[in-house]
Amino acid sequence: MNRFDKRITITPEKVGESLRQPIVGVIPFDDKTVINSINRGVPFVHENPALPVSKSILDLAALVQKRSIENEISFAKEPNG
Repeated sequence: MNRFDKRITITPEKVGESLRQPIVGVIPFDDKTVINSINRGVPFVHENPALPVSKSILDLAALVQKRSIENEISFAKEPNG
């Protein structure tokens, strides 16, 4: 879930229920950091990896990598893989 703002009542759990899909990652709303990063052309993840928005992007990247590897292993184990 992108641009999640704790000040609103729509939670990742509610979105997941509505979509009938689990929300596996939440990227917090941090317009100041993201807009400054875009305007300067400097990735905020590299500039300040301790920020919650940076951590969430890094966590999402790790999850995608993990699932990609799991899918490759699963595919390789298939009889025609």
